[in-house]
Amino acid sequence: MQTFNDQNLSVEETLLADQQFDSILKNGWRQGSIASQELVLAAKLPIEEQIRQYYVVVSHSCDLTNPRTDFEPKVELVRADVTPAIDRDSVSARSPRKLALTARGAANAEICLLAQIETRQFVDRNLFITQPPILICGCPLKLQGC
Repeated sequence: MQTFNDQNLSVEETLLADQQFDSILKNGWRQGSIASQELVLAAKLPIEEQIRQYYVVVSHSCDLTNPRTDFEPKVELVRADVTPAIDRDSVSARSPRKLALTARGAANAEICLLAQIETRQFVDRNLFITQPPILICGCPLKLQGC
C-alpha cells in the first residue's frame, strides 16, 4: 500500500493534504451532495435563469475525499433541473443520458429532478474545502437512493 511518504511528499504537504481531506469530510461532501449557490458562483457554473436547478456531485465519495488532490483534482457535477413531476422514462437509469431523481426538501416535501449528462461540469476540488453542501432548514437536501 502506498502512503504519502512513498510519493516523496514533505511533512508540510502531507499535513496540508490531511487537513484538506478532513475539511471536505467535515463539510459533509459525498456523492449525491448538492452544491450551494456560493459554490456554483465560485466555480462559474452555467445557470439557466428560467429554471430552478441544483448541481449534484456525481463523483464517487472516495474520489471526492481522496487526500491526494493530484490524483483527483476535479469533482464531477451534473445539473439537475426541478420538474413538476417525475420523468417516468428516465427513472432507474433507463436512459444513459438522463436520470430522474427525487429529493426531500423542507418539511419533507418531495422535489422531482431531471439530471442530464450534457450538463456535466468538472470543478476544482479545492472549492469543496471551504464550501459546504446546500442545507434546507438546517438539513442537507437528501436525494432518494443516495
